[in-house]
Amino acid sequence: MNRLIFFMLVTATYYGVNEACKENKIVIRNRLGPGEILKYHCRSKKIDLGVLYLDYNATRIITLKDEGINITKWNCLFKHGPPHMQFYSEIPVYSQNTLAPQCDQLRAWFFRRSVILFTNDYNNPAGPKYRWSRS
Repeated sequence: MNRLIFFMLVTATYYGVNEACKENKIVIRNRLGPGEILKYHCRSKKIDLGVLYLDYNATRIITLKDEGINITKWNCLFKHGPPHMQFYSEIPVYSQNTLAPQCDQLRAWFFRRSVILFTNDYNNPAGPKYRWSRS
């Protein structure tokens, strides 16, 4: 009987905390310049968003919840540039920090022609993180 009570208590605590947890966000913002389109393909183990496009100054927010012991990871391939999307960067845009689910995590990415900026803090500006490769 004690084991059953303990199991129910652990289960209720896990789901109660997980349900009250604010979703994590991956923010993608195209700052390449007027007329420049950002092409991207984001995926995790369980979800594939397919190939999508983002106009200049547009923002896309991907919301997600961590999966606990199954570490949540998202990777995206980004491309831009005339004539045929010649600049690219494959980026691990989100990775769960611990085995315990995290709440209200931010991963914000800003794409410029010269550099890719990143911040994970709502109160601090984004700084340079990656550069574009050329195909």
